Amino acid sequence: MTLCLDLQDIQSRHAPETGGKALALALLFQQGFSVPDGLCILTEAYRRFVDSTSLAERIRLELSRKEFHRMRWDELWDTSMRIRHLFTKTPFPRELESMLTEDIKEKLGEDTVAVRSSAIGEDSHELSFADLHESVLNVKGTSSILGQVKRVWASLWSDTALLYRQKLGLEVESSAMAVLVQRFIPGTCSGVVFSQSPLDPNVAVIEAVSGLAKGLVACRSCSPGR
Repeated sequence: MTLCLDLQDIQSRHAPETGGKALALALLFQQGFSVPDGLCILTEAYRRFVDSTSLAERIRLELSRKEFHRMRWDELWDTSMRIRHLFTKTPFPRELESMLTEDIKEKLGEDTVAVRSSAIGEDSHELSFADLHESVLNVKGTSSILGQVKRVWASLWSDTALLYRQKLGLEVESSAMAVLVQRFIPGTCSGVVFSQSPLDPNVAVIEAVSGLAKGLVACRSCSPGR
């Protein structure tokens, strides 16, 4: 099974493998919108990583220390930190690293890229996950890209992401993460357009900040009522 798909090759049927963000951007790219080219590292790569390194079993062990809904916030935070640390210190299996390196080099060469989360359900009609998972900008070199891919995978287990999934009644242990790797476009300003305002369905809204989009997302996630 392939572990990566070009944006031009992603179709709606690939949603369980690409996540909502990668699928949405791929469809826009294919319709001629100005979306930076790139590829999606599929959820299969994540599953191979956690299964072949025994991380999946260690994650289950961490989550079984106490019933999830009975964890205090500090206990959940500690659990999240331990799981994310496992990702940081666990090296890529050689075969998996080789396959991903080949795909990234073939598609993007030595270009500087953005490494972006695309979890299952993220940016869907029902769920948002805005600012819950990592995205890393201005990354260069395949070894650095793969290091940031692990960082994005690990963010699936942040305390806020775990709480969000619990609140929505989602199955935590079956969570998986795809990763979108796109050519990086330096921006002097960034924005988001709502064709329908979250607060007033009769109004369209454009929100923007100077610089990169991280500041905009952080602003929106901290705003009252958001």
